[in-house]
Amino acid sequence: MKKAAEIVIYPVLAVALMLAVWAVAAAATGESLLLPTPAETAAAFVKLLKARAFWVGTGNTFARAVVAYLVCLAASVLLAAAARIKPVRRLVSPVMTTVRSVPTMAVIFLLLLWTGARTAPVLVAVTVMLPTMYSQFETALDSANAGLGEMSDVYRVPKLRRFTMLYVPSLAPPLVSSATFLSLGVKLVVAAEALAMTASSLGILLMQANVALETARLMAVALAAVIIGFIVEGLAALIKIPLKKRGFVFG
Repeated sequence: MKKAAEIVIYPVLAVALMLAVWAVAAAATGESLLLPTPAETAAAFVKLLKARAFWVGTGNTFARAVVAYLVCLAASVLLAAAARIKPVRRLVSPVMTTVRSVPTMAVIFLLLLWTGARTAPVLVAVTVMLPTMYSQFETALDSANAGLGEMSDVYRVPKLRRFTMLYVPSLAPPLVSSATFLSLGVKLVVAAEALAMTASSLGILLMQANVALETARLMAVALAAVIIGFIVEGLAALIKIPLKKRGFVFG
């Protein structure tokens, strides 16, 4: 319970601090067009909550982020497992380095040309998240006890039992930690949607507010994405508590 309380208290204190800094900066600026106050943004957010377009857009954006996350999760685990074979690792490593190095904006523009406004945001998120997720799972499998692996070979332990007893404990921490990538996925999808002008999405709401110079509404849409991120990361943090008690180590 103490750990759970800390998980709640520190984010609340951090939010309170950010709101205080925001309020002071808005008062110093004195211009809502440049920086609306927290109260003005809250009013715009409440108004946004009453709009059907907001809920539809939020659902579509979150669905794209979930799809991107699941694709990355499956691909990174499979690739990390395949990378246990050295020739495969030597092939995958430069590919991941290349994907990681390509500018995100270039990826967005190219994918918009090759796919469409609905598909590109998902692929953009996958392209950005996959190399890092793959690296985490690869490191986790590499850290699995080599001595136990050799012992399993000597005693001819069945592969399924070896996997569940040796590798699953190593995969569990990065698997839970990878849930935080979902909040990153939301951010990436929103950015790609805004550039792609994807209909019925948080990205298009963000772009419309920007074009109309409705700064409070723009920040309200951004606030919605932030709240989704807080919820996802909060749930991931809560899941870690019982796992830590069972001896799992998180980086």
